[in-house]
Amino acid sequence: MPLNSLPCTTTAERLKEKMAIAEAKAKVNIGFWGGITPDNAAKHDILWGMLKAGALGFKSFVAPSGINDFANVSRADVANAVHFLLSKGAPYFMHAELLSEVKQEEVRTICRQSMLLLLPAPKQVARACACAVTKVQ
Repeated sequence: MPLNSLPCTTTAERLKEKMAIAEAKAKVNIGFWGGITPDNAAKHDILWGMLKAGALGFKSFVAPSGINDFANVSRADVANAVHFLLSKGAPYFMHAELLSEVKQEEVRTICRQSMLLLLPAPKQVARACACAVTKVQ
């Protein structure tokens, strides 16, 4: 995952560094995910660079991740990144934790409404989910 080691994987250069270290030390096949933060969400050249370098897909956090170098994204950040990633067929996963305590029965409704607010149209949510499922299988 892009934030499980420092520096966080938010550029092609950092991805390539981690891949080189893993190639020298890994005993199994592994893959790497790129991170989307406010610093790179709208910079499609950076996202494309990570894809070309071998990123399997991307991950971001809607709530604070707990790591200063991996800031959480805003609705605008998601909108800036998602269209580009969809056009490239790249999976995009988000940690969408709630920041306050919510009754269990309310969670599904709140998460669904939040997701619909983040993306411009339900059709794109379906395309993003289908893309993610296809890549995982």
